[in-house]
Amino acid sequence: MNQVTVPSKTAEDLLIGILAVLARDGKTSIRINDRSFHAAFGDALAIFRDAGGELGDLAKTFYRDVVSKTYEKLEDALISAEHYGIVKIYNPAFERLEISITPRVAEQFLGDWPSVERSVIEKAAAQFRKRARSHY
Repeated sequence: MNQVTVPSKTAEDLLIGILAVLARDGKTSIRINDRSFHAAFGDALAIFRDAGGELGDLAKTFYRDVVSKTYEKLEDALISAEHYGIVKIYNPAFERLEISITPRVAEQFLGDWPSVERSVIEKAAAQFRKRARSHY
């Protein structure tokens, strides 16, 4: 009998979890061309770090540049999300992103997390939403 190995979560999954909560709740357009996006993500990272465990470990892989006050790895996560069709980033100014997954697909993404971690993702997404500038 063949065993299937499920890959462990990656740092990008933190962003994808936040985006999935927003998509599920119908919040699909976010401004990304200013520091408020990075600041909002930083607020969410604090919640992940405080939770500890796998979420905390993943959050610790994001480092904030002290000069630009941005997270380079967040940019990489956005590119990955775009590559997989989770978001569309509008050119040429990269002013906003549109979350392009349906609420049903968002629920499937969230369903991949155990319930305790899922509740932390929900809390982090709520914190993110408070600070992120949106085009809702």
